[in-house]
Amino acid sequence: MTKKMGVNAALNLFKTALSIIFPLITYPYISRILGVENLGKINYTASIVGYFSLIAALGISTYAIREGGRIRSNSVKLSHLGNQIFTINILSTVVSYLLLLLVVWLFIPNREYQILICIQSLTIVFTTLGVDWINVLFEDFLYITIRSIVIQILSLILMFVLVKTASDLYLYTFISVIGSGISCILNLIYCRKYLKLSLVWRLDLVKHFKPIIVLFSGGLVISIYANSDMLILEWFKGAYYVGLYAVAARVYTILKNLLASIYSVTIPRLSHLFGEQKIDEFKKSYTQILSVVTLILIPMSAGLIVLSREIILFLGGIKFIDATLTLQLLAISLIGAIFGGILTYGLNIPIGRESVNLTGALYGIIVNIGISLLLIPVFKQNGAAAATIASEFFIVLYNFLVVRESGKYIDFVIWRKNLIQALLGFFSIIIIGFGVKLFVTNSLILIFSITLVGIIVYLLELKLLKNPLLDHILDMVKHKFRRG
Repeated sequence: MTKKMGVNAALNLFKTALSIIFPLITYPYISRILGVENLGKINYTASIVGYFSLIAALGISTYAIREGGRIRSNSVKLSHLGNQIFTINILSTVVSYLLLLLVVWLFIPNREYQILICIQSLTIVFTTLGVDWINVLFEDFLYITIRSIVIQILSLILMFVLVKTASDLYLYTFISVIGSGISCILNLIYCRKYLKLSLVWRLDLVKHFKPIIVLFSGGLVISIYANSDMLILEWFKGAYYVGLYAVAARVYTILKNLLASIYSVTIPRLSHLFGEQKIDEFKKSYTQILSVVTLILIPMSAGLIVLSREIILFLGGIKFIDATLTLQLLAISLIGAIFGGILTYGLNIPIGRESVNLTGALYGIIVNIGISLLLIPVFKQNGAAAATIASEFFIVLYNFLVVRESGKYIDFVIWRKNLIQALLGFFSIIIIGFGVKLFVTNSLILIFSITLVGIIVYLLELKLLKNPLLDHILDMVKHKFRRG
C-alpha cells in the first residue's frame, strides 16, 4: 500500500472506529429508553427509506469517484463531469421523493410509520446536496474525519439531553438524521475549493446512463437483500423480532463499515493506476489491501462469536438476550460480506466490471429472500441471519467463478500466507475467549479482557511468524519515534 493510501485508510478507519465508539455510548441508553418494539419500528421504516435513498443516489457517487479519479488532473474535464453528475443527482432525488410519497400514501396506512418515514427521508436530500464524493475523489480524508467527529459529538449531546422517554421516538429519529443536514451544509461550502458545481441544461445521458444504471441496479439489489430480512421479519413476526434482529444487525453493520473503510478509500487510487495501465502497481496495492483486511477480519469475527452474549447484554440489556445467536451467525456472515465487498467494490469497480456486481447481487437476493421465506417463519431473527450468511458467501463464490482474470490482479502466494496466519489468530482467540469466560463473569470486564488479551496474543503470533505487513508497520512507527 502506498504511503498516501495508507494514511487515507488509517484516517477512514479512525473515522469509522468512532462510529463504533459513539453507538457503544448511545445505544445502551437508547435501547433501554425506547424498548425493543420502538427500535423495531425505526429499523423497519429506515429499511423502506433506504430503497428510495438508492434511487436518489443512483450509483452516481461511485461512478463519479471512479471516472473523476481518472481525469482529476484535468480541471476542465473534471468540472464538466462534476456538473453533469450533480444535475443528474438532483433529478434522481426529485423522482425518488415523489415515488416515496406515492408509496407512503398508497401502501403504508400506519400513521406512526408515515411520520417516521417522513423524518428519515430527509437523509435523501442531505446525501444528494452533500456531494461527499468530491472529498473522496480528492482523497481529503482529514476533512471527512474531522467533520465526522464534530457531528457525532453534537448528535451524542442532543440524544442524552433531549431523549428521555419512549414517547421521544420521533425526536430521536430526527436527531439521528440531522447530522446529515449539517454535513450537507459544511460540504457545500468546503467542496468549492475543489469544484464549483452548478446545474446544467444539456446532459450527456448517452455517455453516463449505462454505467450509472448498472451501478444503481447493483446497489438497489444489494439493498433489497440487505433489508429484505427486516421486511420479511416484520411481515411474519412483527416489530418485536425486528427489534431483536436490529440490535445484532447494528453491531454487524458497524464492524462491516469499519472494515469496508479500509478498502473503500482505495477506489480513486486503484482507478487511477488501472487507467494508466500500471498493472504491476495495481496488483501490488490490491494484494496489500486484501491482505490487511484478511488479517483484521478473520480474528475480529472470532472475537465477535465469543463475545456476542456480552455485547448484546451491554447494548440492549437482558430483554435483547435472544439476539445472542443472531449476532454469532452474523459474525460468520461478516467474513463473506467483507470478502464480497473487497472483490465487488475494491476490484470490479476500478477495472470496470460493475456488471458482474449486478448479476452476482441479483443471484444473491434470490438466495437471501428464498432462504428468509423458508427460515424466518420457524427460526425468526436467527432465520434472517442464516439467510444473510448464505447470500454473502454466495456472492463471494460467484465473483471468484465469474471473474476468472482476478488472478491477474491478486498475488495469491502472498495472500494465502496472510490468510493462514489470520486463521491461526481466529482459533487462538476462540480458545482464549472461552478460557477467560471460565474465570470472569462480568460482561464489561469480559469484553475488555478478551479483546485486550486476544489482540496481544495475535500480534505476538504475527511477530513470531514474521508477518511482513506487521513488520512494515512497526518499522514505520520506529522511524517516526526516531525522527521525533
